[in-house]
Parts: sequence; C-alpha cells; structure tokens
Amino acid sequence: MEKDNGSEVTKADRDSEILIREMISKDFPEDNVVGEEFENIENGDAKFTWSIDPIDGTRAFSKGVPFFGTMIGLKDESGPLFGMINLPALGESIWGYRGKGAFWKNQRGEVSKCCISKVDSVEASVLSTSGAEYFKDKNLDDRFYDLVRKTKFHRTWGDCYGYSLLATGRIDVMIDGSLEFWDILPLIPIIRESGGTITDLKGEDPLSGYGAIACHPDLHQKILNHFI
Repeated sequence: MEKDNGSEVTKADRDSEILIREMISKDFPEDNVVGEEFENIENGDAKFTWSIDPIDGTRAFSKGVPFFGTMIGLKDESGPLFGMINLPALGESIWGYRGKGAFWKNQRGEVSKCCISKVDSVEASVLSTSGAEYFKDKNLDDRFYDLVRKTKFHRTWGDCYGYSLLATGRIDVMIDGSLEFWDILPLIPIIRESGGTITDLKGEDPLSGYGAIACHPDLHQKILNHFI
C-alpha cells in the first residue's frame, strides 16, 4: 500500500504502532505521542513526548531486506532524552539515554558501549545515506555527489540501520536529505552518547526536519561545509 505522499506502508507498520501506543498509554497516560501512522496525542502541559516509527525502512521490509527496524524516542522539556533502535531481522538493538551512555546488543546477545568512529577526514571516511533522491528534492544533489566523490567510498546502508552502523563505529558518516520527527528524535541521544555530533544540513537543530549529518565532531564541519 501507499500513503497519499507516495511512501509505502504495510499492515505491520500500523499494527505495530497500535501496539506500541497501547503500551505507552497504559504506563504513561499523561504523555504526548507522535507516531508515523496515526494522529498525534497531545495532552496539554505534558512534560514528555514519545515518538514512534514502527517500521523504519518499510521499503526494505516490504522487499524482504533485513535492514529495517523499530524506533522509539522520548523528549522532555530539555530536549531529546532517550532513543532506541531495534533491528529484529538482525537480532541487534541500540539505545542511548542522555547523560548515561549508548549501548549495543549484538547478534550474540553481548552488550557493549557504543563508540563512534574517530575518522576525521572526508577522504578517509565511509559515508552512507538512505537515498540520494532526498537531496535532489532539495536541489542539493550536486553538493551531495561532490561530497560522495571525495569520500573513501559510500553505500546506501540507510534508514535506522545506517545510524546503528554509525553509532557502533562500522561506518564514519551518515547523512540524509529529509527526516521526520519520528525518524530523527530517537537518533539524537544515541549518536550524542556514542561520541558523535548530529545536526541538520544547516548545522542547526536536527529536529528541524531539514535532513541530518551525523559523524565524529572533528569531521562534522568538513561534511557540513558541502551544504552551507
């Protein structure tokens, strides 16, 4: 199935979000909820807002490609607080909590601290993205391809899977041309607690929705320079 905006949606997307919403409503009935598939729940002066992306990477999921996951984020009055990526087909999960670190549970069930790659040059970096077409939509495709040509190599290990690779040091840069609130909120605590920097394509608040650049702090400005 397709939504009005042309993006794909499956029964699993909707059923999963319904289940997660029910769990949040049961334990945290006074909180706000923002999800991809259904209308927002707004509770006036609520101090906490949850985000739900039931299947991030629906296109991968619908084609039987295992690089998809469920993302849940939590924001308080001070900003992004908690984020979680669960990759069920890979048996991995990543989570981060502001001020308390980020952690990776691998396919063997071993838990370790997340640590972002320390590569600090564009030329030595491995870059990934969810899709070049999102830069074309913003007339930034020339700048994107100019950056790609300068990297060691690039891949489209995208969506939440790409950010999980970044947080665990397996790639060096993750960049996207467009992200919704539920796409980006869970990633912010994970990337920051892994030692990385994450902003939008202007170097500003990643919650703006204007894409994302995530990498080591010493590399971030060099990537950002291609877009500002």
